[in-house]
Amino acid sequence: MSNHDKAKSANTPVHLNYCHPLRLQQLSPEQFTVTVNKILSGKLKLLIERIDPSKR
Repeated sequence: MSNHDKAKSANTPVHLNYCHPLRLQQLSPEQFTVTVNKILSGKLKLLIERIDPSKR
């Protein structure tokens, strides 16, 4: 991991896209899908920014 990636990780609010696994198990199927999609969207956005910094 480069210094830039470390700095980016340190400044990324992890709690925005985090959901405890036990909480996920308690969600309805519809809410589970919505929550997981939000988490994955955030993760993909971070990966794209790391691959191509011009996408910020």
